Amino acid sequence: MTASGERISRFEAEIAASLQRINQLREDYQRDQARAQEQFESYQKAAQERFDLYQQTTQSLVNLAFGLIVSATIAVVVSVIFKS
Repeated sequence: MTASGERISRFEAEIAASLQRINQLREDYQRDQARAQEQFESYQKAAQERFDLYQQTTQSLVNLAFGLIVSATIAVVVSVIFKS
């Protein structure tokens, strides 16, 4: 084989190795992207659950506050009516 033929063979081997490495990097990237997507969906689900709990708690507190206001109003009205 001539010197140029050897260099071409060496370049071909280097190109093949580079292509193999590129393919491996692409597979690693796709796997990492899938893992990141799963983690994001998990975090999003947890955040949605926390938000739902916060919303339910807030609604319960609002209902309690209105109930207390109504009860206090009724107590004041009843006491005024019976004192007269």
